[in-house]
Amino acid sequence: LISFQFTQEKLAVLKKITDLFKQPGNHLSAIVRFLVDGIKADRGVILIRGSGSYLPLVSYNNSGKSFKISRTVMQSCFEENCALLSLDTKKDEGFASSMSLVMAQVNAFVCSPISDGVKKFGVLYLDSVSAGRPFSQEDIFLVLIIARQLGVTFSRKGIPATI
Repeated sequence: LISFQFTQEKLAVLKKITDLFKQPGNHLSAIVRFLVDGIKADRGVILIRGSGSYLPLVSYNNSGKSFKISRTVMQSCFEENCALLSLDTKKDEGFASSMSLVMAQVNAFVCSPISDGVKKFGVLYLDSVSAGRPFSQEDIFLVLIIARQLGVTFSRKGIPATI
């Protein structure tokens, strides 16, 4: 069992997002934006697994520009049903040769499967293109919690595991 405490700042982000899950309506854009801002990422996206591809439901980029995500990262996270993290993609042996990460100038990322514990729906991906801003342990836990809550919400709303 892991014992962990969030800072007041991260608890406030978690509360904001949790409150959105309780409200009727689609708040996915706000959830991604709060999460990007809360962990000081630059970009974030919720992707749902379609037949052979990943479909972005919502995305947010601090710069307002569109962006691409490494297919290798998405597929590995989804297929292995395991969160992936790189605090420095240039030094990370597993991702340093990923052309899509290099071209997108991604310095750090966290990618978590969206699952209710039984069914997998997609992935929650956040990254930083700003130098010197890796994610903290509490950032990663926050992303994992929100990804699981998304999975539970998708399951309750009857969203199919593969679209």
